[in-house]
Amino acid sequence: MRNSKGIAFEVDRAIFEITKQNLLTLYSDIELVNGHYKSLLSNYRFPTDYFIVVYVAPPWGDALNEITGLDLRRTKPPITEIVDYVDDLYKKQPILWVTKVHQTVHPISLADLKKRFAWSALRIYDINIEGMKHGVLLDRGSVHHKGGARHQPMEARQPSSKFRPR
Repeated sequence: MRNSKGIAFEVDRAIFEITKQNLLTLYSDIELVNGHYKSLLSNYRFPTDYFIVVYVAPPWGDALNEITGLDLRRTKPPITEIVDYVDDLYKKQPILWVTKVHQTVHPISLADLKKRFAWSALRIYDINIEGMKHGVLLDRGSVHHKGGARHQPMEARQPSSKFRPR
């Protein structure tokens, strides 16, 4: 995204090193942090009018089943755990969620995640052989326990490019 800055967290040291090398080829402003998001993300605060895009791609581990597809409840950590943590941390900011998925997603786990948002769209990309395609689930406007979407529509917000570590 133009005029943007990214923060990425990776726990595994080997994957961190590979990702660091890959990011150098992108010529983008992404800060890669070797550590767990739960212990480090709270160090980053944003003004309330900043627009946040969260890309979620935790290890699938045994969450991907050949027959039933990717169970979003069984990733490590579960997608909903990430959503709850980030959503609580940045409850005053508008957030667009982009979750990496497999072409086949376990329907109940997909429904469980989608009901947390005011709007969702699933996009699978035709860039691999059948059975190996990936895509993204886009979600907007987290729905809280009190009911209703917590943010005004994204169209009414201006995206911002800066963040400030505490």
